[in-house]
Amino acid sequence: MFKKSPGLKSLSNVKSSEKRRLYYAICNDYNLPQSKLSPELSKLILPNNIKYATFKSATGVQGTIYTDERNTPIWFKTRDSDMLLPTVFTLWKCPFILPIIYTHNFVIERLLNGSNLMIPGTLPPFDKRLQKGKFIAIANINDPKVVIAVGYCQADIYKLDQVVGVHGVAVDIVHIVQDELFGMVKGNVKVPTNDDIELDTVLSIEDSEPEQTDITSNVEESAKEEQANVTSNAEEIVKEEEPVKVEEPQVKVQNNDEDLANDIYQLKIQDIDDFFIRSLLYSITQDKIEVPIQASNFMSNHILKNLPQVDTNLVNMKKTSWKKTAKFLKSMEKSQLIKVKGKDDDLTIVSLADRTNDQVAKFEPYKIKKQQQNSSTGSTATTSNNDNGKLIILELYKPQSSSRMFFNSLDLKYDTYYTLQELKTLILEYIQKNQLGDLKNPKNIRPDDIMRQMLKIEKPTIERSKVLETALKNSFSKFWKILQNMDDYNKVKPRKGDLPKVKIIEEMKLGRKIVTRVIGMEEYWVDPDELSSILRVKCSGSTTVTKNIQNPSQMEVTVQGPHNKLVQDLLATEYGVKPTWIEYENKVKKKSKKPKPVVV
Repeated sequence: MFKKSPGLKSLSNVKSSEKRRLYYAICNDYNLPQSKLSPELSKLILPNNIKYATFKSATGVQGTIYTDERNTPIWFKTRDSDMLLPTVFTLWKCPFILPIIYTHNFVIERLLNGSNLMIPGTLPPFDKRLQKGKFIAIANINDPKVVIAVGYCQADIYKLDQVVGVHGVAVDIVHIVQDELFGMVKGNVKVPTNDDIELDTVLSIEDSEPEQTDITSNVEESAKEEQANVTSNAEEIVKEEEPVKVEEPQVKVQNNDEDLANDIYQLKIQDIDDFFIRSLLYSITQDKIEVPIQASNFMSNHILKNLPQVDTNLVNMKKTSWKKTAKFLKSMEKSQLIKVKGKDDDLTIVSLADRTNDQVAKFEPYKIKKQQQNSSTGSTATTSNNDNGKLIILELYKPQSSSRMFFNSLDLKYDTYYTLQELKTLILEYIQKNQLGDLKNPKNIRPDDIMRQMLKIEKPTIERSKVLETALKNSFSKFWKILQNMDDYNKVKPRKGDLPKVKIIEEMKLGRKIVTRVIGMEEYWVDPDELSSILRVKCSGSTTVTKNIQNPSQMEVTVQGPHNKLVQDLLATEYGVKPTWIEYENKVKKKSKKPKPVVV
């Protein structure tokens, strides 16, 4: 529903009487015991001050979105239904509102790309409330309390004991992290971890009367059932386009009511073998490997680093069918993926398969470990250390339609993001592959039709040094990400445009007092309220946090006195914001000196 901008109208305040009506409707629709809810919990479900605005999606669906006082969407409903639907922001505070269906991490990547959740991608046992037509939530089995999407259940999932061989859609997704509803929140939003979710809030509610339907008892009973069923079969995840097949992993739930995240998967030997084969294919297609190379270096610098995002305690060479590196490499030689020389364990890889090999040609890359993602960002990734980790600036480029044929000719994905270094390498590769160099002047190239379409030039030649700059200007859109660490790479949505800067403005207020204003700090993971409290102490002056008049979507921190240097030092040391990411403006009027009287 929110894959594209919902076309939101202007926000208006909700009256107290209407707010009470909405609260009663929520409690009634989701069987929440009003008399047992504490005031604090009630505010988490529906804050005191809320706003609303109507919307019309790109598919023609009309409805209403409700936000809190910071314009964070918390509930929404469509015009054809009076039932209020919670957003992921509400469910992060109150995960007990909806029944949750669990899935794997690599399935969630498909969901983020716009797919619905299929039945083979779910993990039993299932909550009894997962019935056809019900509005339910989806979570990663590794973070079972953190809801990442919501939608309508398309089948009676609770009746299934296993999902092997069962086809069909499990959940028709309506709202998911990184969609346009999620993007209404300005600044970077970090998806919480399992430890951040306060599930104890629901358990603190007293039990309601037996004849009442209490959502807390349902959640508690569901949790107890999962604890009682210490082992359960999470059947094979079947995806037609997914090369990795995880068959019948067992989910063991710890005997701890407050820790549902420590689930252990027992993979079959064939599953672990597949991980290593895929890592080899990834290394062949994505890494630049100079052969001959020693087996030990090949394994440590490529195979082990390029494994999918799995626990190394579960996936390692000792748990494969080969047991030893030498047997693995010789088996891959029989599959014609590599050629090796040597005896026993002293092996050397002398050649690798090329794209004429069917397995190599059909292989599709996947997300790998954090170390590899860091290296792939190239020269466009800028990091800054702080107490909370690293602040990473990524400048990305997304191809426009004029460059589609360029990527098709290289068998690369068109609708994705590339770093500057990656594009530089691809353009150089294309020039060499198609021999576009100008024989008369080596400093120039003669673009073919495909490259000329991407560069949008009419001249027969162009300087090599200007090819990348021209391509970026005419056929790519610029995006950026600001991350605290590379673990957040898939959680933070790329933003279009140039990298924003934190603005620090010193100006005169009421003609007498100087104040320092800080604007746009949220994009750099700086909380305005926290910054305000720190500046209040360090500057020994009063501070305020308000909406910026010129851009109400941004918050503004104001502190009394000229404190530009202090603010910049604070942003650098506490939050990792470098001075190059800050824009300073001095609006304080300098007093004009009176001209000295001329003595005659």
